[in-house]
Amino acid sequence: MARSRNRALALTGLGAGCAGAFAWLSAMVLQGRANGIDRRIHEWLEERANPALDSAMDLVGALSAPAFLVTATLFIAFALRRRGRAVSLPIVFSPLVAMTTGSLMTALMPPRYPPDAARCGYEPCFPSGHTTGATSELLVSSYVLMREQILPPSLATGVLSIPLLAGCARVYRGRHWYTDVAAGWLMGITIATLCAATYESGKKRSGPAVPRT
Repeated sequence: MARSRNRALALTGLGAGCAGAFAWLSAMVLQGRANGIDRRIHEWLEERANPALDSAMDLVGALSAPAFLVTATLFIAFALRRRGRAVSLPIVFSPLVAMTTGSLMTALMPPRYPPDAARCGYEPCFPSGHTTGATSELLVSSYVLMREQILPPSLATGVLSIPLLAGCARVYRGRHWYTDVAAGWLMGITIATLCAATYESGKKRSGPAVPRT
């Protein structure tokens, strides 16, 4: 129980730090101080575009599609329902919190359009909702599955590479500026750590996890 409490506190602290970093980055974007690095990264990627990289980014995009990840997240939560609400609910909450946060940010932040807005559409792009969702959903699911001794850490490392690659794919495709994606990573980690802290708090009250059979 003490370990779960300490983990919950550590996760909450990490989430608070990422939220602070997100606020700092948002201020930079609002003030236009991030425009230079965004343009340089966009131009650098455009110069290195090639068919093989296009295909790889398409694959990453498919693996990180919101519909696919939300469905997978809900399936995992359903499969873990017998282990208690403290295990399944944080996984269910992660996509809901990510979507709600994304909607709030879109409503509150001045509109910022993607580099390739003429092709992608003139929709607000800060922060990257795609990246926020992929980061929060996969981090929470992986964390809970590891803590429940279902997912080996070696496999979790591969799973956690998906949000990183998903963000890179969005920048490569001109759907987002780099700072949109960086903000998505930070917001996704913030959501994930708070959901994971909720899991640890529930675990502290309900006792040890059910062992595998």
